[in-house]
Amino acid sequence: MSLFLKASHRNIFLSCVAAWISFSVVAANDEEAPPNVLIIMTDEHNLRTLGCYRDLMVKSQAEIWGEGVTVSTPNLDSLAKNGALFSNFMTVSPACTPSRGSFLTGTYPSTNKALRNHVPMRDDAITFAETMKEKLAYETSYMGKWHMNGDLYSDEVFGAPADRSFGFDDTKYQWNRGHWKFIQEKSNGSVKAYSYEDGEEIFDSPESKRDAYTTDFITNRAIEYINKQAGSASRTPFTLMLSYPDPHGPHDVREPYNTMFDDLHFAFPQNAVLGLNKQPAPPAWSRTKSREIRKGVPLDKVKEKIELYENSEYFQLRQRQSFGMIKLLDDSVGRILKTLEDNNMKNDTIVVFTSDHGGTMGEHNSAGKGTPYKTSAGVPFLIQWPRKIPAGKHIETAYSFIDFVPTLFNLVGIDTSELGLTGLDASEDLINENMLISDENQFRFIDQAKGKWAAAVSERYKFVLSPNLMQPYLLDSAVDPNELTNFFNQEGYKDISKKMRRALLQEMEEHDFQLMKRNAEVIYLEKPACQESRDQLDGDYIFTVCANYKKAALQDECQNPALKAKCPVTCNACSKEWGKFMWKKRFFSCSKVARKPLKIKKKWCKKWSIGNFCRKACAKWV
Repeated sequence: MSLFLKASHRNIFLSCVAAWISFSVVAANDEEAPPNVLIIMTDEHNLRTLGCYRDLMVKSQAEIWGEGVTVSTPNLDSLAKNGALFSNFMTVSPACTPSRGSFLTGTYPSTNKALRNHVPMRDDAITFAETMKEKLAYETSYMGKWHMNGDLYSDEVFGAPADRSFGFDDTKYQWNRGHWKFIQEKSNGSVKAYSYEDGEEIFDSPESKRDAYTTDFITNRAIEYINKQAGSASRTPFTLMLSYPDPHGPHDVREPYNTMFDDLHFAFPQNAVLGLNKQPAPPAWSRTKSREIRKGVPLDKVKEKIELYENSEYFQLRQRQSFGMIKLLDDSVGRILKTLEDNNMKNDTIVVFTSDHGGTMGEHNSAGKGTPYKTSAGVPFLIQWPRKIPAGKHIETAYSFIDFVPTLFNLVGIDTSELGLTGLDASEDLINENMLISDENQFRFIDQAKGKWAAAVSERYKFVLSPNLMQPYLLDSAVDPNELTNFFNQEGYKDISKKMRRALLQEMEEHDFQLMKRNAEVIYLEKPACQESRDQLDGDYIFTVCANYKKAALQDECQNPALKAKCPVTCNACSKEWGKFMWKKRFFSCSKVARKPLKIKKKWCKKWSIGNFCRKACAKWV
């Protein structure tokens, strides 16, 4: 310092140096400080409705409801542009409660006990909020639908019970379940929810609807919360989870979003058309919702039924309202992201966008979730953190909801080595410099809530086991993005079939999947040698399937060699057997059945699922 400075100037200079040092220390500390975490979860959201996911698809898949029938989502797309997109992120179970339980805790439903919808999560389950509060003193808040308390509390009560807050300090705007369309905070601070019909009467102006419609209400409270945190002197890191009930039904949205897509005509998805025509026939685990076209429609009437359904007011209105809900959600995310930016919090906040499960929106002739199909069990998953995650990253490797907690913890600086988490840590994939992450050998697993099926998933393949006389299914998204063809044990697929089956059986046993509890039912581990196709027949037998010829009046047709070759089981023309099956958590083969004492063998063979599978060993009784 110059000795010729006046004392007053010297004091000013020293003050500036001190301020600069102080600023440098704060800046350095900010760089190492735990980031804020903002989690945005929607409900039953089809990933095809996000532009950033459509950009990864061929045109026929991106525009599955018809050419140009899309909804723009620039704000959600910005998260992918400025952060990372996971293209094969799966829910652990495609239903609200079990999926949310796994997301919150990083454990399977068999561990956290949120097994099915309306079954409460165990009282001592530890969520990410509780651990973040304990380890790094995060402030925690949850706004929106919870769906983790079963029938313990009324759906109309806001705020978590004191003994079931699961680490969230602020739950004033949390409710247990219900897809309420309007919410009102009264002058005394109490909060009340309304159905769409009731809300339309109470909130009778566009302005009041904008304040009270549930998506707007949650967004407004989230913006207030972020502004309050930004103005806090302590700047304690926060974790805020927003759980929007849209675009799950009821399919109603406020104006102007309720008419925004009236000019669009939605085509019935091609994978549903092919499935209804049994070209090929969908598997038994492919669900049909009550208002969709029934699977039992005669094949010669399918085209007519599809045209009637596609042009119905019900189908068109539901699809348009869904797009409206999604557009409002995107606009709301844009408002929240702007609030972070206005408060200079963008670089210091991890933003996650996902959905509790997918929503098929007519695909595979289904309206909702519950199947292993991509847009049912697969979810959008976007994450932005400018400080650490390179912009524009694409992760193709398969991950699932149980991987969220360990990934989040490692991003914010929590040691996970002794936490007993089940999932994998994706943080290294996120923060490294590689812009495309791909590991085709990483499998994740889905445990269907009622044990109707279980699946192993990689970035390309999906392997499904189920009871009900169903052979194993192997889907190949690279060859068949419609997920219609079963490639199990076909030429070129034997190794991957065996590898994924082994991995799934191990995971099912280790984590007590619901399918393992269906002890009375036989689960085929191989394709029965005599199993005939369920697809529509061709030639002289068009518009029929093998099952039609089980009727006594048509049995004579089985004398025709052509039909006998197509339908060997129906025509009782097959005595081959091959393969393994699982029953009562034990593994068997037909050769073992053949070696059983006569009395036991007879009892087993009279069980159709075994007799049909082991037709040679059970020839006496089939």
